[in-house]
Amino acid sequence: MAQVIAVRFTLGSGNVDFYEDEIEEVPVTNKQDFRLLENPSGVPNMFIEGDANIIITITFIEKRDTRSKINQVIDEKDEMTIYPFYGNDSSASYSVILYNPQGIKRTKIYRFGELEADVIHRLTFLQSS
Repeated sequence: MAQVIAVRFTLGSGNVDFYEDEIEEVPVTNKQDFRLLENPSGVPNMFIEGDANIIITITFIEKRDTRSKINQVIDEKDEMTIYPFYGNDSSASYSVILYNPQGIKRTKIYRFGELEADVIHRLTFLQSS
């Protein structure tokens, strides 16, 4: 049975594809900076600052060569294109992104001294244009 590509990254050196069994989730969220000022006579005032940023946090499940593919994406020092829902519609939505090194998290889960589940990697990317 052929594996289905779930997420595709297009780097300067070519495509890096992650398959369905390597991806746990791909939430796409917006982050908006704001200032909250207290109002002594009622509800605080919220002032929106700047543009809303799209944040993509991908949870990878470490399989065969997942770690080396993650390293390829991390090592890319330039903008890259991501197709976060490639498996559903390869021509659909994409974003030009940058890797956010402050957003990395690697988790191993142990139970009674034994590795319980696959190693999970969470990487965060910020839309750049």
